[in-house]
Amino acid sequence: MSVNGKFKDITRADLLAEADRFGVRRANDLLADVRAAVENWPSHAKEAGLSQTTSERVAADFRLP
Repeated sequence: MSVNGKFKDITRADLLAEADRFGVRRANDLLADVRAAVENWPSHAKEAGLSQTTSERVAADFRLP
């Protein structure tokens, strides 16, 4: 999937450009909510009943600056 025409090295600016393009309101707030959820991933994974191994495999794909 591409974001702002890019397939890798996607930045916050790219996400905000796409949000503007599609008329997403409160994009900064939404990105903050997503970041908080990703940062709290271990808790969410545990609550969902995922194994530690599965949780770690999913978390390996997260890219937070």
